[in-house]
Amino acid sequence: MNERYKKISEFSILLALAVALPYLFHLTIPESGKVLLPMHLPVQLAGFLISPLAGLILGIISPPFNFLISGMPPFPLFLTMMFELAAMGFFCGLFGKIMNPLWALLIAILLSKIFLALGWLIILSIGIEIPFSKNAIIAASFTPIITGFPGIALQILIVPSLVLILRRKKHPNSNQ
Repeated sequence: MNERYKKISEFSILLALAVALPYLFHLTIPESGKVLLPMHLPVQLAGFLISPLAGLILGIISPPFNFLISGMPPFPLFLTMMFELAAMGFFCGLFGKIMNPLWALLIAILLSKIFLALGWLIILSIGIEIPFSKNAIIAASFTPIITGFPGIALQILIVPSLVLILRRKKHPNSNQ
């Protein structure tokens, strides 16, 4: 199969997972999305396994798709998550090319919180009300690290190993 079609197929599967996983989590355990962060996993994998651009695009489109299907994440959070997840997918792909997937993931998680803060500032600047004061944007952007610690721990345990396994399967003769 042509490499381009393989990447489109992989992207489609990850998009489906980015919509299905949060939906299933919300159906089974209310409020589990902000704790277990199921939408993050496919976005990270898109960056690592396909390209930084694929991670960026999946990060942008996943939150509004989920909002349209399930109402979660709620407005205006899904808008800011577009910034956060786009950055996360992009940085996983970018740093995943030059360093160990675990370190790339940790850096991407931290940088994505800066973009979450940027998202809050942008939506505030265009006149959308946010559920806290402008002075609390930094706290609101880094608090998800505490709230989502179980999900981040899950990402740290699963994503780097899965990336290495899938890369080996994709390129069996390389030393990735």
